[in-house]
Amino acid sequence: MRKCSRSNDISRVRGVFAGYVAKEPLVIQAIYKDIEIEMEMHQQTHEQWKCDYTLIKHPGRTITINHGTEAFPTLEVARAHALKDAQDAIDQPA
Repeated sequence: MRKCSRSNDISRVRGVFAGYVAKEPLVIQAIYKDIEIEMEMHQQTHEQWKCDYTLIKHPGRTITINHGTEAFPTLEVARAHALKDAQDAIDQPA
């Protein structure tokens, strides 16, 4: 997998750190097999995190949205889980 840019390092995005409280969704982007993955992080109650992801195929920007259903104890675990789910969805035969 390759990242869109250096700024996608989760430790550098908007000063993310332990105890970070999201005032608005945190969006992380990646590219896997020429498909753009956009992950939107949502902090839940009790410091849990969920992550929705969107697959965007180019050209034409065909969009598939997948809403996260599981909550995770940290932002990083939620991001890793969503990224793996997105990659698995891309790898599924059409």
